Amino acid sequence: MIKTLLLSLFLLSTIVSFTQTYDTISIYFALDSDRPIVNRTTEYANYEQPTPGMLSVIRLEAHCDTTGSMEYNDDLAQRRMDAVIQMMAKHRWLVSNAKRKIYSERKAGEDENYTHDIYRRVDVIIKIQPPTNAQLLTMKLNSFANDTSQFTQIDLTILFHGGTTTMMSESVSEAKALRDFMLAHPEINADIHGHVCCGDNYPLSLGRAKLITEFLMKQGVAASRLTYQGHSNSQPKVWPETTDEERKQNRRVTVDFKKVKQNKDGKTTEKRRLRF
Repeated sequence: MIKTLLLSLFLLSTIVSFTQTYDTISIYFALDSDRPIVNRTTEYANYEQPTPGMLSVIRLEAHCDTTGSMEYNDDLAQRRMDAVIQMMAKHRWLVSNAKRKIYSERKAGEDENYTHDIYRRVDVIIKIQPPTNAQLLTMKLNSFANDTSQFTQIDLTILFHGGTTTMMSESVSEAKALRDFMLAHPEINADIHGHVCCGDNYPLSLGRAKLITEFLMKQGVAASRLTYQGHSNSQPKVWPETTDEERKQNRRVTVDFKKVKQNKDGKTTEKRRLRF
């Protein structure tokens, strides 16, 4: 049985699932119409894509009931598909590469349970990609920026090669997402905390926090909005760290974000300095 979902529910599906999955959105139509309707099988047709980049359309299937001629039904099913494609493209869905198929039902009278209105639909088959660390970070940061809380701490997955202040290549996109957020929200300051694995090494933890701070400054984030500090190995994310993966997760930075008041000219009223 085809599962009918509203597009607005896909954000939750995407965040919860970390493996690639597929699902189907069914959009229904009135008799002889190519405009989506509100009826007993769907509350409304919502084409909004809540999380661009995580969802992609891989197939569209247009259906038509048996009340018209074969030629008429095929034409109506095509117009319904075209209407759905037009609306999805308007809301930035990528539909150009999706496969397309027309199904005009031919079985009226053969099935005693046949119901005409459930065949007046377009099925949109969606591939749901797991979010990247950078996308998850952006969602968390935007949620903080839009809520009423004044402070939050986020444990980033900006990770480092063992014994160094060199970021792992897989962490670059998250560092850029952090940069983009800080540039877009001058009302938010950041206190960056460095951590290490495998034993006491305060200078290295401080160096990792300093690296991220200097990266943000070079990208245009004001130094007055940033502080940093090191914690050696006193605050591990994973303990005990018995495997290479666990040690890798402890070579990281965390960030405290704080909203500050701004003057009319856009400058913050809170004086800050780099903390060593």
